[in-house]
Amino acid sequence: FFKQKTAYEIKECDWSSDVCSSDLRCPAARPRVVPGPARWPNNSGGSRSVWRRCVRRLPADWATRDALEVAPDLLGRLIVVGDVLARVVEVEAYTADDPASHSFRGPTRRAASMFLEGGCWYVYLIYGVHLCLNLVTGHEGDGQAVLIRSVLVDGVDAARTTGPGRLTATLGIGRELDGAAASLFDDGWSPDRPATVSTRIGISKGTDLLRRWSLIDGGGAVRRARA
Repeated sequence: FFKQKTAYEIKECDWSSDVCSSDLRCPAARPRVVPGPARWPNNSGGSRSVWRRCVRRLPADWATRDALEVAPDLLGRLIVVGDVLARVVEVEAYTADDPASHSFRGPTRRAASMFLEGGCWYVYLIYGVHLCLNLVTGHEGDGQAVLIRSVLVDGVDAARTTGPGRLTATLGIGRELDGAAASLFDDGWSPDRPATVSTRIGISKGTDLLRRWSLIDGGGAVRRARA
């Protein structure tokens, strides 16, 4: 079920440009993680998919749409945080009219970044322990974001990047990303089946809203790339 997978560095790529022009062994990132065996589920079809010759940077206004539109569209896309490239496989949407959202009662010091123009990161601390990574969506003042619950990174056991707190700890994501511009890319990857839509996890309000999208199957495997 598992096979050894070596992680590659991404030094050759300029992720600030619109495309990546290297030979593209680079999209397998160099993760900042505790040393250990690099294991990858060979049926995941995640970021070990066949890489295209060009990885397209998503336009600046891509995330200025409503969170309910951006969230499912973010699945399968690539994000760059620090020196790590990851594929998004599970998300949740939060908007200002949502009682479970940090923006429900208007701007606060904690949620200030959530009211910025879409396309930047909103990073907050939960339970005084875990950081959560969110992509701000909509326009300035809208107060909406997409929580990134799970990602895939080459060379990292998927269990270590499943769950918002685990993924930020494993990838070394810190509060310095709060308010910073997000780097979003697309390599043309798409799953072989539609995402699962369900209610969100770990909230006490808005529990009936279907605002969680996932490419993770019940057994923990990520859906394969479409042939």
